[in-house]
Amino acid sequence: MDGGDFWADLDHRPIQRVTHDLSAVVDEFNDSLKTPDAREEGPILIETLDRKGIVIPVCKPNPDQPKTPDKAGKKKMAMVTATLSVDPYERPSAEEIVDRLVPQGDKKLHHKKTHRPKRHHKRIISSLTEDNSSVMDKVQRAAISRIREKTRLKAVVADGEKSLWEATEERFPGWIQILDVMHVMDKLWFAAHLYHKEKSPEAKEYVRERVLARLEGELDAIIEDFTIALDDGSLSRSKANALQHKVLGYFLNNRQRMKYDEYLAMGLPIGSGVIEGTCKNLINDRMERSGMRWSPDGAEAILKLRAVYLSDLWNDFWDFRTQREKKVLYGEPSSILKKSSYQDDVLKAA
Repeated sequence: MDGGDFWADLDHRPIQRVTHDLSAVVDEFNDSLKTPDAREEGPILIETLDRKGIVIPVCKPNPDQPKTPDKAGKKKMAMVTATLSVDPYERPSAEEIVDRLVPQGDKKLHHKKTHRPKRHHKRIISSLTEDNSSVMDKVQRAAISRIREKTRLKAVVADGEKSLWEATEERFPGWIQILDVMHVMDKLWFAAHLYHKEKSPEAKEYVRERVLARLEGELDAIIEDFTIALDDGSLSRSKANALQHKVLGYFLNNRQRMKYDEYLAMGLPIGSGVIEGTCKNLINDRMERSGMRWSPDGAEAILKLRAVYLSDLWNDFWDFRTQREKKVLYGEPSSILKKSSYQDDVLKAA
């Protein structure tokens, strides 16, 4: 029997039970975590938010169940968040950013490498089965506890989903709100294809001009351009309707989150690369392999455990879980569970 046959014949149920049992301890472990040392934090505190779909087996819809953003019978949306601190970003000029986002011609341009600030203590919280309000409560507590005397700026980075920004308004008042520039790019490409063929030089130039204007703070000019296009007869009725509802409305609703010239000047990130990368590692790489279908409970268990792993806390989690089980099984002194710092537990075990 080769290795593949061995793993194929291995009963998956014990693994599922262990995974479920481990994931039940994650919230308790997160609550035990000590706030990172202020000396190890950067002056910019960032909260990133996103929602990602996970394939769930098709089931007959319940007509009495309230409607949700989930895709019926296909995907259930998981909340994914990451809290971290960073040093100020050293950004290239607006023209250089545009060249990277929308390169001219077919050749990739070689730019001078810029310093990417170190990310400090990225903490991931994710859930599929908990309601968004419960997840956001945890995220708020984790983020607020990391505001220090040296914290100079606080910002939330997310896409254009209305529910995320509503939660941000409620739980992070006064924080700078940044709409991921890549989602703005998607809207500009959509607008460009109302006028020009896909992948045409004209479409690319249309996007380049408007991205550059956006990075230089000329949002009003872009909105005025869209508004004029609705009245000058250059678009058919259906295309004008699409421009109004899918592009212009998006810009108007998010204009206060698109001050990219100011964000760049302050050294803030303008894209949600952190959360996009987190979603890829947390969900795509593990839970979207060929033929995979997940039960809500199974997906929730994997999400919680991978969130711990991708936060670089896996060994600490096992130390915590070991000490917890010793207390349950052997009645060790309760002081083990009352440690204010999980790092102290690791030192004690060592």
